[in-house]
Amino acid sequence: MAQLKKNPQSIQTDIEEVLAGWKERLADAFAEVTRKRFAPPSRQTVVEWAREHRYLPETAAEPGRWNPTRAPYQAGIMEAFTSPAVRTLTIQSASQVGKSTVLANCLGLGYIIDRAPAASLRLMPSLQAATDFMKEVIKPMLDASPTLHTKTTWRKGSPHYRRVQFEGGFCVFSGGSSAINLASRAIKVLFADEIDKLRYSIKGEGDPVSLVLKRLSTYADSKAVFASTPTVSGGSRIERLYEESSQGRWFLKCSGERLRRLARAGLGGSGFQHGPSEVSELR
Repeated sequence: MAQLKKNPQSIQTDIEEVLAGWKERLADAFAEVTRKRFAPPSRQTVVEWAREHRYLPETAAEPGRWNPTRAPYQAGIMEAFTSPAVRTLTIQSASQVGKSTVLANCLGLGYIIDRAPAASLRLMPSLQAATDFMKEVIKPMLDASPTLHTKTTWRKGSPHYRRVQFEGGFCVFSGGSSAINLASRAIKVLFADEIDKLRYSIKGEGDPVSLVLKRLSTYADSKAVFASTPTVSGGSRIERLYEESSQGRWFLKCSGERLRRLARAGLGGSGFQHGPSEVSELR
């Protein structure tokens, strides 16, 4: 049987074509990986991010994807967090109206972990409150949200349970009763919850809020978020901070019987927006 012989030059040409094809595919693959790895994240507000990536655990009243329309008054607060012009955000509100949801979405470790990683601190009235919040709110939220679950690590057991590590940053959950916890290292983002329940002075160190604010001085673009239900007028930290702020409010437009009920309850003036025809109904 006759054997087919191929010219060595032709074989070399074939090899060069194969190698050229591999080089081209490898270059394309490398370019794609580089583009995905180093491309800046798309611009998203906290609300946009939470609508896409925030999930509530099975133990929540409404488990599954977070729905921003359930409490629309939270949106403006979260939008302010992503504004470069806002350095301090003050949330003065009644209890059980979503302060923790706002803080969970911003720090929820949510937005911070996925979009703006930084050294962060969440300050609460006591170390036990900080630990409980981490276990009961933050960890279930991280486990329920695929985007967050893959980006966070922590070690089990106290005190490591109060620290969440993620690429580019961390968050420490701390109580407000120890000066060491409040002044040990620089942070870029502070979330201080229920500040009216903090001690007014740590023995020998002064006001815990003043102590923790010093930790923000390293960063020119630091942010501080204060939230609390006000206590005694004239002696409330959150009231004082609110009076120093732009004092933004959420207005709810009401009409008909609901408006008349609010008026009879003494709620028809402050915090509610009335149209001219609606006001005339009350006279």
